[in-house]
Order: sequence, then C-alpha cells, then structure tokens
Amino acid sequence: MVTITNASHATVLLSLIVSGSRAIVQATMRRTSVRTDSRRRPEDLTPREQQILGLIWSGLKNREIATRLKISVKTVEAHRATMMKKVRVSNTAQLLKAAIQDRLIQIG
Repeated sequence: MVTITNASHATVLLSLIVSGSRAIVQATMRRTSVRTDSRRRPEDLTPREQQILGLIWSGLKNREIATRLKISVKTVEAHRATMMKKVRVSNTAQLLKAAIQDRLIQIG
C-alpha cells in the first residue's frame, strides 16, 4: 500500500500511471515524499508470538508467561519487543489496540 502525503504528488503519479509510464512512476516515488506503509499484517506474527499475545491479553505478566510456556523471561520480553516492532507501536496498550484492530485477538 502506498500513502501519498501531498496532493501534487498524487496528481503527478496519477497522470504518469494513466500514461503507462511505470518506470517513471517508480522513479518519482523514490524521489518524492511518498512513503509505503510498512505496518505489518497480522499474519506476520509467528504462532509463538500469537500465543504470547493471547497471554498478554489475558493479563499475564512476562514472568507468568515465561513460567507457563517454560521459557525465560528474556525470551518473552524479546517476543513482546518483536511484536511491537512489527506492528510499529511503542507500548503494550498500543500493541493490544493494534491486535484488536487487526483482529489478532477476539474480544468476548
């Protein structure tokens, strides 16, 4: 998905697309402030990350998750950090919000 940050960029890109200038469109996108949305999709979480996300949603702390899964607390922390990086958030509340929005976890 491409996010266009400027109306003039949209006009230029649309006219190039209509004229069929694919190479020019790609070059223009590299030179302008058009950015691609790098937020990951839900399917990019590994099964273990999804499992840990569910336990976080259940209200368990890192130590409790580690005990339940028979892994170290550091491993749980690493999974949590990786999940937050993948969905581009900076705290657990935002991670859970993104998980709900992306339907990674079911409410109810």
